[in-house]
Amino acid sequence: MSFEITITEAGVAALVNANNTGTNLVNLTEMAFGTGQYTPAADATSLQAEHTRLSTVGGTVVSDNTINITVQDATLNSYQVGEFGVYTDTGILFAVYSTTAGWITQKAASSTLLLSVDIVLSLSTAGITFADTVFQVPPATTEVLGVVELATVDEHIAGTDTTRVVTPEGNEAHFVDRIAAYEKRIRPRNYFLGQLT
Repeated sequence: MSFEITITEAGVAALVNANNTGTNLVNLTEMAFGTGQYTPAADATSLQAEHTRLSTVGGTVVSDNTINITVQDATLNSYQVGEFGVYTDTGILFAVYSTTAGWITQKAASSTLLLSVDIVLSLSTAGITFADTVFQVPPATTEVLGVVELATVDEHIAGTDTTRVVTPEGNEAHFVDRIAAYEKRIRPRNYFLGQLT
């Protein structure tokens, strides 16, 4: 999806130094979501109907005038997004996007939202940095899609772990172990019955 993002006047002012001879260091640390649906103006200083602000923001400078920003929300919150804004570590709304053409995206409680945006600037990105965020995919549950750890054969045979996922190898070992345990229980009985006859 292509977004025509508006760099705010406050964002440009934060990036360009007071003498207009270069750029300041601007650290982009948060992304906010809201339900507002409108055509953004450059003089915006906040979203119109913000409901969620995330610090799980990462990014990189793609080229001299392009930056990529990625945000993740692995919470159980559910919401609709009609606007989003990128904020600096000093609380300045650096860039904003919204549309009247419908929802940008929607998040269900059982899903993880992952939004990646390229921002093309008309000036150098040399002064832009990002929060040091390493995305962690959430652990999987019966309701949340995520990462799992595979159970070892011993963990599978023990049958007490509720967080790891079984494998075909573990299934086979578990089955063989159960058969062996069953045979140990019935053999003495069969022998005893055989003696009676």
